[in-house]
Amino acid sequence: MVGQVIPIPYTSFRGGGLTVRKTMRRNGRTGYPPTSDVVTISLTQSDVVTITLTQSDVVTISLTQSDVVTITLTQSDVVTITLSQSDVVTITLIQSDVVTITLIQSDVVTITLTQSDVITTITLTQSDVITITLTQSDVVTITLAQSDVVTITLTQSDVVTITLTQSDVVTITLTQSDVVTITLTQSDVVTITLTQSDVVTITLTQSDVVTITLTQSDVVTITLTQSDVVTITLTQSDVVTITLTQSDVVTITLTQSDVVTITLTQSDVVTITLTQSDVVTITLTQSDVVTITLTQSDVVTITLTQSDVVTITLTQSDVVTITLTQSDVVTITLTQSDVFTITLIQFGVAHRIPTQGQLRT
Repeated sequence: MVGQVIPIPYTSFRGGGLTVRKTMRRNGRTGYPPTSDVVTISLTQSDVVTITLTQSDVVTISLTQSDVVTITLTQSDVVTITLSQSDVVTITLIQSDVVTITLIQSDVVTITLTQSDVITTITLTQSDVITITLTQSDVVTITLAQSDVVTITLTQSDVVTITLTQSDVVTITLTQSDVVTITLTQSDVVTITLTQSDVVTITLTQSDVVTITLTQSDVVTITLTQSDVVTITLTQSDVVTITLTQSDVVTITLTQSDVVTITLTQSDVVTITLTQSDVVTITLTQSDVVTITLTQSDVVTITLTQSDVVTITLTQSDVVTITLTQSDVVTITLTQSDVFTITLIQFGVAHRIPTQGQLRT
């Protein structure tokens, strides 16, 4: 029986339960775990569906209008799951090569994948509560549209692409990922935590409260547009590029970063704290209250335009260039800086405590 197609009897009906379990006869007995090559399951209008498969090569599951769905697959090569109009969905996959999951109009979705090799593609549309947990996956693509509460946890993933549109509460946690691309549009509360990531690209548009925490990342690019409250914390990052447009309250904290470029436009309250950075470029346009604190930086370039209250504190910086245009209240404090140039254009009150260098107005 091994290597042959095992037929799976199933019933499609409304108002009852359905359990599909793949079986194999050995010496006249029905044994588990079963082994099968090609499995195809199609169900329409089912209340309770339970599917359990072990050691399957190609699995295709299609469900439409199901209330409670539980799918458990172990050691499957190619898996395709398509669900439409399902209330409570639980999908658990272990040791799968190529996985494609498509869900439309699902209320509560829980997807758990362990040891998925080649490609994992998850597409969800109009889902209320979503929990996705992936461990040891090579290439992962997650696309969600119109989701209320989303929790994504990935561990040991090579290439990860997450795209979310119109999501209320989003929590993304990634550990040991090589290439990560996260794109969110129209999200209320977003929390992104990444640990040990090589190349990270995060793009958010129209987000209310955003919290991004990255640890041990090589190349990081963060682009935010129309965000209310933004908190970005990076530790041990090589190349960091942060671009924010139309943000109310922004807090950026970087520790042990090599090359940092921060560009903010139309921000109300901005707090930037950098420690142990080599090359830093900060450009702010139309900011109300700005506080910049740098410690142990080699080359620093700060350019501010149309800022009301500005406080800049630098400690142990080699080469510093500060240019301010149309600023009302400016406080600049430099300690242990080798070469610095400060240029103020159209300012109200300027208070400076330079230790050495030159001041030009």
